[in-house]
Amino acid sequence: MKYQGGAQYVQRYIDSIGISGICVTSSEAEMYQNHDLCYDNATTPLAMAELLNKFDNEFTDSMSLGIKQLMESCETGTDRLASPLTHTNAVIGHKTGTGFTLSDGCLMAINDAGYVHLPNGIKYSIAVFISNSNDDMATTSRIIANISELVLHYCSTISHENERPMADDR
Repeated sequence: MKYQGGAQYVQRYIDSIGISGICVTSSEAEMYQNHDLCYDNATTPLAMAELLNKFDNEFTDSMSLGIKQLMESCETGTDRLASPLTHTNAVIGHKTGTGFTLSDGCLMAINDAGYVHLPNGIKYSIAVFISNSNDDMATTSRIIANISELVLHYCSTISHENERPMADDR
């Protein structure tokens, strides 16, 4: 964000590429200084998945390729979205987000969002956001992994159906 001119520039850019439902107002450094700002930076899971789908499929410039390489080598949150994919030879580019622990002990946010390329050619984007969790980090991360596993299973089922010969519907 620092190199791109701040949160306002990033917001204008996201708006210019046709993604709605994302609000960027503060940098990580600003949110670290004032935890209340975390609630102002917001998105829906659908908007984030749309952004990642666009990024994965349309952005091939050198900076985007470098970001994709970083996302695909992400070592944080391997117990979240990536967990059910580890033995599938899938490519996953993802970015985790972990909020602060609130005064009542709740976890402000545990997130993971990314794109997946399965070995069978199926591609999808996924975003799972859990806010104000009363569960511990491991349990909350397991919830994200379970959702990822459901999506993986669904996409694998679609793939197998598409591989079967279809009835002639001419």
